[in-house]
Amino acid sequence: MNAEQIRAVMNAAGAVPMFLEFVLDREYACPDEDYIRGDFAKWFWAEQYRRGVAVWRPEANDCDNFSVRAFADMGLAHSLTSPGSNKGLAFGLFFYQPDGSQEYHAICFAIVKGPDGNYRVVFFEPQPEANTFGLVQLTQTEIKSCVGYLLC
Repeated sequence: MNAEQIRAVMNAAGAVPMFLEFVLDREYACPDEDYIRGDFAKWFWAEQYRRGVAVWRPEANDCDNFSVRAFADMGLAHSLTSPGSNKGLAFGLFFYQPDGSQEYHAICFAIVKGPDGNYRVVFFEPQPEANTFGLVQLTQTEIKSCVGYLLC
């Protein structure tokens, strides 16, 4: 999948960023949704405990901190499991405004290939305080409130 295809999938989902759109590689591999939900989520969470950063703290260790670590850890996992790959990974940071909130929120997103062969966007909430740690559904209003996203 190339950068233009990434942008097209994001636009089709309604994620047209108000400020930032960084798609920095030319070619991307798509992560597997089951891997994100299963092995990656378990490993990521175990790593937060191992590193001593599993406890949410306002501003000091909140949504942006957890999202940046999940983004970096997924990139690390991609590098370790695909050492010969010349592709980035379609897993990045997504910034939006949750329904009913005046604040912005940071989570991760991925472009995955569904069983029907079509690409779609999924969202990964890496915070421990969220009742919905793991893959989450955003409303269309939340997706459209996108202020930016980053893939590299």
